[in-house]
Amino acid sequence: MSFPSLHLHRLDAGSPTRPVAPRRALVAVVLLSLLFGLFEALLLGASPARASNAVDAGVAIRTGNDVHALAGTNIARGTDQLVRYTPAFGANTATNQWGAEAAVVDGVVTAIRDRQLVDAPAMPIPAGGYVLSGHGQARLTLLAGLKVGSRVGVLAPATAARGEAVLLGSSARVLAGTNVARGVDQLVLYTPAFGANTATNRWGLEAAVVNGKVTAIRDRQLRNASAMPIPAGGYVLSGHGQARTALLQLRVGSNVTLLEAASVATPSPVSPTPVAPVAPEPVALSPASTAVRVGTSDHALAGTNVARGTDQLVRYTPVFGANTGTNQWGAEAAVVDGKITAIRDRQLVDAPAMPIPTGGYVLSGHGQARTFLLANARVGTTVELDPQQAAP
Repeated sequence: MSFPSLHLHRLDAGSPTRPVAPRRALVAVVLLSLLFGLFEALLLGASPARASNAVDAGVAIRTGNDVHALAGTNIARGTDQLVRYTPAFGANTATNQWGAEAAVVDGVVTAIRDRQLVDAPAMPIPAGGYVLSGHGQARLTLLAGLKVGSRVGVLAPATAARGEAVLLGSSARVLAGTNVARGVDQLVLYTPAFGANTATNRWGLEAAVVNGKVTAIRDRQLRNASAMPIPAGGYVLSGHGQARTALLQLRVGSNVTLLEAASVATPSPVSPTPVAPVAPEPVALSPASTAVRVGTSDHALAGTNVARGTDQLVRYTPVFGANTGTNQWGAEAAVVDGKITAIRDRQLVDAPAMPIPTGGYVLSGHGQARTFLLANARVGTTVELDPQQAAP
């Protein structure tokens, strides 16, 4: 079977050469458009949507002796990820309910929400602070390691061969020190200032690093090798026990990043989305309160701005959000200036979560704590946090 030939270059049968000039002009226009688009992309696309600043430099957080890698700052939170949200992101984290979040101001946790346990809105991002948001394993990390009052540090890549922690691939670990004797389960950094080699014993693993890349590895506990030489312009990570186990994931060519405290206090040059300032709480409303007196009866507090559990009495302040975010199985009392202003038995009446009053707080009780509130709380009843025990 034969097919008629197609003459794609012809515009009409009479003159096959006439379209050459218009075609060249068309090609020239297309090329100019492409060049202009490339120039525009280089000129405008090179500028990030959000200006770079020290507050967005964090790659990990430190809580006590634990270090946890961040998946990023002001990005969508994925499976098992820990993400940091700053005021430049917006008024709140805009995450879904499948995670836990902690607000941090001046390096101290001010509020915690386990949104997977309590149907609460996304955490407001505090002015001058940030929110840590964790899903899956990262959620468990937040709940296990943080509470209101815990200290949290943001770590960024170090500017020299120093630091307080190290990022090994996607995990992080605290450094016991630099150029010091290596102890049990410790990870130590050795620089050329220490000497020709680490001078450690054989019970550990060592990795030489140059320009952020592992160049040599020695598992001295497995093979009776000498102490690792310290490379000029680099350093050696030396781990014993649990720290040795952490180093076993490394291979020649693996990325390693030393971490130091980030300058999170640097103001962002970006004008953030306006956020209504949170009304400061009265001095008496200490996040560390552990008990409450309603009328003449006392009851222990399970915490402040935390998920309410079985038979627990919890206090919710304006830092937590617009309302308590609790389920219907409990009773709640709003308190302003030490007096109860409203009461809701949500287990008896299908009412929404209690709004948290500005300058006040809400007591929320489940089970036995609900029974305590219903027995002692009335509108106008006096409430005292951390009551002093009466003299005998």
